[in-house]
Amino acid sequence: MHIHLILLAAGASKRLGQPKQLIDIGNKALIVYQIEKLIAAKRNVQAQVSISCVLGANHELCQPHITDLAVDVVINQAWQQGMSTSLQCGIKHAPKADAYGIVLVDQYALKSAQIEALIKAYVEQPEHIHLAASGEQFSPPAIFSNSFIKHFASATGDKGAKPVLYQLKDLLALHQMPEAFIDLDTKQQLKQLEQFKAKEGRS
Repeated sequence: MHIHLILLAAGASKRLGQPKQLIDIGNKALIVYQIEKLIAAKRNVQAQVSISCVLGANHELCQPHITDLAVDVVINQAWQQGMSTSLQCGIKHAPKADAYGIVLVDQYALKSAQIEALIKAYVEQPEHIHLAASGEQFSPPAIFSNSFIKHFASATGDKGAKPVLYQLKDLLALHQMPEAFIDLDTKQQLKQLEQFKAKEGRS
């Protein structure tokens, strides 16, 4: 089984006021931190796992940070039209795979072990769409069969795939993962990141 993971990192971070992809965490750019997490997550799973990263805004600043990592880079020229275009661009340019996984660049609180567990859950139950959840709410990371790709072609704007997933609710397998709902969009959330770094012992 081949699972291809796609890190979405194309946004302009307008509310944050600086490229979130380059925020320092653990003495490295956030985008590097996240890709290394995905690389670690694939080591102990019974599947072939490959990785790509979708860039868009500030791609000329971000790409040099990840050229030495085992990841394919895709540039979404339509990034201004919302996250859904990055999802579609990532899938379009991904290698042919049995399943695809979506992770967001600013989900910094996720552990590689949680992503690994999601991959293993998909391998055991590939008929379901596996998602992070907090209560009844759901969010990426998500892993789904290539048979669902046609459904995501209709996604638009910054809501990404969520409207489509609501239509497929009976097929969702939710995995409680509140860390997936910690993101980095505002200056207040940047302060929360600093608290996270202090707690984790990361400079």
